[in-house]
Amino acid sequence: MSGHDDILVAYIAGEVDGDQERVLESRLFEGQFDQRDAEWLAAATLAMRRAIVRGTFEGLLKEGDLAGLRARGLRILEVTYRPGEIAEVDMSLPFDLLVAEWNIDFGDARRIDGELLRPDGHLLKRFEAIVPADRHGERFYGCCERDLAVASANLVPEMRIRLVRVEDDGSEREIARVGMNCRNVPPA
Repeated sequence: MSGHDDILVAYIAGEVDGDQERVLESRLFEGQFDQRDAEWLAAATLAMRRAIVRGTFEGLLKEGDLAGLRARGLRILEVTYRPGEIAEVDMSLPFDLLVAEWNIDFGDARRIDGELLRPDGHLLKRFEAIVPADRHGERFYGCCERDLAVASANLVPEMRIRLVRVEDDGSEREIARVGMNCRNVPPA
């Protein structure tokens, strides 16, 4: 991409205020972003809309949910995250959903936050309370529509995820760091 990664990700995530949004959209429509940026933004937006319609946007599934998606005929590419490991994912395989099993013990934590990082440690996005307290102790899966996974992998083909336990007093402790390297990524 052309160096506008951070602002485009913030825009997609809804993390820009109204004035920033108007300026960004004005710049976008005036052609100030290169074609690759505009294509990525369009692909990511359409993928999120499709996920909302299909009911897979929430992104957190139980084992029974996964069986239900398979019964609907969706092709699922499964990845397992284990602490300290980097999962290799071949994005050229045919799939509708990328589903990642989180094989991590969260213990009795009341809140788990996640951070999406580049391999160099640059923080791209922090997600608060990604694992609800009532789900601890269960097997659960993260879910991402293919088009959104491809759009994301075009932006950051090698990503790291840091999981942080947040205590009631606001203190934090890293509980796991995992990664995903996407190979054979088609254009978004």
